Formats: sequence, C-alpha cells, structure tokens
Amino acid sequence: MQLKLLTGIFLSTFFLYQSQSALSQEITLHQVNKEYQIGKSLQIIVDENKNITFEEIKSGKFDDKFVKSEVDVPNYAYLDANFWFKIKLDDQSSNDSRWYLESSRTQIDTIKVYFEKEDGSFMEYASGDLYPYDSRIIKHKDFVFPIPKTENGKQTIYVWCKGNFSKQFPFTIIEERTFAEASHKTDLTMGILFGVFIAMVIYNLLLFFSLRSLTYLYYVLYMGSFLLAMMALTGYGYEMLFNYWLRFANISNMFFIALTVLFASQFTRRFLAVKKHSKIFHYALFAPEVYSVFLIVVSLTGIWIDGFVLFASKSAAYCGMIGVLVFLPTGIGIYRKGSRPAYFYLIAWTALFVGVIIYVLKNNAILPQNTFTDMSIIIGAVAEAILLSLGMADRIKTLDKEQRQARDKMISTLQENEDLIKNQNQILEKKVAERTSEIMEKNVEIEQQLEEIAAQRDMLSATKLELERQNDNVTSSINYAQRIQKAMLPQEDRIHHVFRESFIMFRPRDIVSGDFYWYTEIEGKKIFTVADCTGHGVPGAFMSMIGINLLNEIINVRNVTDSGSILYKLNEGVQKSLSQESSSNKDGMDMTLIVLDEEKKTLQFSGAKNPLVYIINGEFNIIKGNNNPIGGISKNGNRDYDTHTIPYEKDMMIYMFSDGYQDQFGGPNDRKFMVKRFKKLLHEIANKPSEKQLAILNQEMDCWMKNTRQLDDILVAGIRL
Repeated sequence: MQLKLLTGIFLSTFFLYQSQSALSQEITLHQVNKEYQIGKSLQIIVDENKNITFEEIKSGKFDDKFVKSEVDVPNYAYLDANFWFKIKLDDQSSNDSRWYLESSRTQIDTIKVYFEKEDGSFMEYASGDLYPYDSRIIKHKDFVFPIPKTENGKQTIYVWCKGNFSKQFPFTIIEERTFAEASHKTDLTMGILFGVFIAMVIYNLLLFFSLRSLTYLYYVLYMGSFLLAMMALTGYGYEMLFNYWLRFANISNMFFIALTVLFASQFTRRFLAVKKHSKIFHYALFAPEVYSVFLIVVSLTGIWIDGFVLFASKSAAYCGMIGVLVFLPTGIGIYRKGSRPAYFYLIAWTALFVGVIIYVLKNNAILPQNTFTDMSIIIGAVAEAILLSLGMADRIKTLDKEQRQARDKMISTLQENEDLIKNQNQILEKKVAERTSEIMEKNVEIEQQLEEIAAQRDMLSATKLELERQNDNVTSSINYAQRIQKAMLPQEDRIHHVFRESFIMFRPRDIVSGDFYWYTEIEGKKIFTVADCTGHGVPGAFMSMIGINLLNEIINVRNVTDSGSILYKLNEGVQKSLSQESSSNKDGMDMTLIVLDEEKKTLQFSGAKNPLVYIINGEFNIIKGNNNPIGGISKNGNRDYDTHTIPYEKDMMIYMFSDGYQDQFGGPNDRKFMVKRFKKLLHEIANKPSEKQLAILNQEMDCWMKNTRQLDDILVAGIRL
C-alpha cells in the first residue's frame, strides 16, 4: 500500500515537472543555426472575450493560462478572438549577430510585440494592416521586428495579435543576413510569377485591341484581378499599392478575389460559348456571379464597418470554392459536347482547383501551414494562366483554320458562280439574238400599226371638231332657251315688291329648268304657284312653258280665281295640249298654288301632290295636296283638287317647294336629305329674316352636297304675310 502511494506521488511529481518544463521551454539562439521555426516553442492564450491587457499579462496573472503549441504553425481558422503569445529566448550567439522576429502572415490588423529589458520593463513595437507602411521598423511585406540584445542573452517576448482574418501564426526567428537572402529569393520568385501574369495580361490585351473579341477583354480583367488578389494575399499589395489607403488595403484581398471570380465567370461564358452548348450551365454560372457581387458589396462595406471584415474574409474563401465548383463541371459538360477549347480550360481549372482546395484547407486549419500550402493558390494560378493562354492560342489557331477553310470555300463558290455566270451569259447572248430578230419583225408590224393609228387619230380629230361645233350650237340654243324661260318667269324684284319679306331659292340642275314659279294679281287677289314639271333640262323647260301659258289663259283670260278650279282646268289643258288621251304621253307636273285675298283676310291653297307648309307663332303646320299630278291619264276618271281656305294672319310664314331639295344625295353616308330633315330646317329658320333664310338654305345644301353632283332642279319659295 505504501509502495503504491509512493509510486503515485513520484509519477505526479514527474508529470508536473515535465509540464512546467514544457511551458518554460526556451529557444536558444546559436551561431550555427540561422533560422528557427518557433511554432512548437510558443505559449498561447486565446482571449475570446478580448479583455486581457498587457499589464495583466506581465504581472503573471495569466501565466497558468498559457498553453504550449504542439504544431509548427498554430492555426485557429476564423475564430473571433485575440491572441497572446509568450516566447522564452536565450541568445547565445555573438554580439555581432542581429536577429529578427518575423510573422509571414501578412493579413493581421494589429500586432504588438513587447521585448523585455534588463530592468524588467518592456519595449513595445506596434504594426499591422491598419498601420501606415512607413511606420514599420523593418520595411518589408511581412511583419518583422528586431530583437534587442540583453546582457545575459535571456528575455521574455510577448506578442498580441488582433484582427478579422484567418488565424494562422507562422512565427520565425531569423538571423539578419539569412533574412536578407531569403527576402531576395522570395522577391525574385514572386517577381517572376507576377511577371508571368503581367505578360499574359499585356499579350491578351493586345489581342483584344486587334481582334475586338470580348473573350480576350474578360481574360485580361480576370488575370489582372487575380494578380492584384495574389499581391494582396502575399503582402506586396500593401507594400507597393495600397499603403496610403489602409482601410482598403485591409479588405483588398477579399475585394479582388470577388472580382476574379466575377470576371472568370464572364470569361468562361464566352471562351466556352456556354449559352450555345448548355442552358443548364448558362444559368449555373449566375451562382458565382451573384455571390461575387455580394462579396464586393460586403468587402467595400468593411471599409467603414469593421464587423463586416471578418464575414467578408470567410466569404472570400467560399467565393473561390463556389467558382471552382461551378467552373469545373461547366468545363467537363462543354468538353463532353466536343468543344476543343474546353480541353485546355478543364486542365487549367483543375490545376487552380487543387491550389484553391489546399489553400482553403490550410486557412481552415485542416492542413498545416508551410511554404507549399501558402503558395498553393499562386502555383495553381500560374499553371492555370499558362494553360489558358495555350488554350487562347489554340483558339486563335482554330479560328485561323476555320477562316482559311471559309476563305477556300468562298473562293470555290466564287469560281463556281463565275462558271455559272459564264454559261448563263452564253445562253443569254443566244436568247438576245433570237429576241432581237423577233423584235425587228415586231417593229415592222408596229410601224404599220402606227400608220393606221395616225390615220384613225386624224379621223377622230376631225370628228371631235365636228362634235365640238355641234355642241356649241346646241349650247347656244339652250342658252337662248334659258333667256326665253327667264323672260316668262316673274322677276324676283316684282315678287319682293309684292311680298316684302320673301325669298326664292332657284337652282336649275342644267342651263334651263323643269321647275318654275309664277305670280299674277287679279280682282284684288294675289296668286302664286310653285311647280315641278316632269324631267329637267330642255324637256322640263318645255313643260314649264306649257304650264305658264295655260296659267295665263286660265287666270288672266278666263278669270278663274278658285285655287282648286285653277288646278282642275290646268290638268285639262295639259292633257289636251299633249293629246294624252290618244297617246302614251304621261308628262305633267306637281304644283302648289295659293290665292291671297287681303280684303277677306283669307288664304286658299290647292296642291297637286305637293303640300303647303306654314308657321304661325313658332307652330309648324302642313296642309297636304291631293295625290293627283297635273297631266297624265287618270285611272279613276276626272281629277278633283281640293280648295283649302285658312285665315290670313300677320307674320305667317309660308313655304312652297319642289322635291329637289329633299331628294338631293350627299352627307357623310351619301344618302338623301329627306323630308323630315328639310321640315326641321324650315322650322328652325322661320323666325329669321328672309335674306338670312335664303343664305342658310344655300349654305346647308352646299355642305350637304360637297362633291356630289346635283340630281334635280331645286326650287324653294318662302313668303312672310
């Protein structure tokens, strides 16, 4: 029992000693070794609450919280925390040796290093992405701090790191000359790699200006963005380009990674003709494009809002992953459709894919950090750039071959067309000769026909002259008949003298008219009539002359003054004058006749098919005539015409008219004016002066007819008693 107790005490003491020994392990600097990877010699506190101060650290309050690192490069991925590192150093090298503490992790917002002095106080150096480049003690892309000498060579160094970045801490202690040589080699290597990118950009930019193809432009933008992203990741961007714009330098790697993916997607679309080959991959490419635009916005927002930087840093890695995971299947799918450019594209993106996967796994602490994992994405990018350039060159070669084939095909086609044209010309020449012979024969026939036409033309000209002469004679005769007709009609001045308020609208269709008006005064009675004879023009004019002569005989010679009797005797006279009982002649006339007796203050009216319209105090009245015309053969024997007697009143407006006005065609639908519209018009103008009424009737008819030909004689008479 005592033996077991002693054994337990011994083992506990041993492990406690080993633990304390591990925590207090020093780094001894010798003259022989020039560079020390100190990852496994680090003691680390992960300050997730971000509240531990240096005063608390140097006081020893948290000495028991330090944990020894077990890896060469501590990797905490994207853990949101501050980190304290403790380094025990024993410098046994010569006094001439100078040593540097170097962090090759270039994306650190703030890094502070505290070197212990002889008196126990500490010397502080501060640097980081958020500090001006000129404030660095050692002007270098990495964070490099000179280690001060102490009298006994022993000292404790504390390092505090803070920032929104992937948390890898590759600390190295390196001798001054070794550091200079390593920096020179690194700068030379990176210069060569960046030079390859720049050469690709310039070469393809020249191709773009030469060929004017957007494929080369997007390739230039893709390579240019990739170059800037690599410079930002390796610290050269901060050193050479963005050292005066610290907030942008802090997010530059995320920003340019997003641009790289965006332009890579656009290049993929055009280089592989994705839309032509596959609708699925065409829409799939929207995923990295949308994500990259989102990352651009988030990273730029991080310039002003610090909390967005960590999110953008995480998103940048996934943006590259999403791009590669879409671009590779796209290349495979297009390659399987037989696209030759997809072969180079697929190999190039496979190389980059491997580099990106290794880099992302390193950032997420799955793979260790070393020179290969740090440079994996750059190596893959250079390989991709070279392979894509070969693909672009092959594309030019393919296009040149296709152009030569197209040119040869065009030349062959032109030769065939030339032979075809030659054959066609021969055929055409033969046909032209045949047609020329036919045309000459036709010309002889045409000349004979022209002679016949000329003879017929001369005959027609003579006939035309004869017809014009005869027409002039007929027109002269009709004009003379017009003068005779006007002489037989009562003068309008006489009508206006008898009836002060009156008008006569008289518009013959031809030179002479079949409509007529007539007036006489006998035994103190005023007799006025409006008549519409059968036909118009010369036939109608003859009938009007018969009617006027018969009215003179019946009224002025035989003293008949009853309106009905006048029409009765006029009917007999027309039938007798035209011998209608023994012939087939049916000509005659429609008539309205009034007899005014001013002494008895009465008005007699009789009508042969035509009515009398009169308006008193705005009231419209109409008296219809008998349905018998004047003249023609009556099937019912003798004709009677009623005599209507109405009181004679002052300001009574009387209208008598033929059917020419209401039967005239016109208007928007080329229809008759109609009786209803005519009566409405008379009612509307009845209270106006007679001159105004005449003007309105003429204007209304002109508007109604427009370009329509007048179909019949028009006669309207109005008298105000």
